[in-house]
Amino acid sequence: MRDRFLAGAHALKSGDFAGALEAFIEVVERRRDYHDGLAKEACKAIFQVLGIRHPIAEGYHRAFASALHV
Repeated sequence: MRDRFLAGAHALKSGDFAGALEAFIEVVERRRDYHDGLAKEACKAIFQVLGIRHPIAEGYHRAFASALHV
């Protein structure tokens, strides 16, 4: 869990939004409240920065929504 969270943070720092979303969504799927819900909040922030019509946001939004309702 911690490794995936840190991978997401590193990807985000590098500007790899797709990699960050992938890692953070995996954390949300496994444990939504991990690190006080920071992975969930990071995903929401990335979607907000990119805009919902951005191809990366469109590609990961459904997976994120599914992860929230598992």
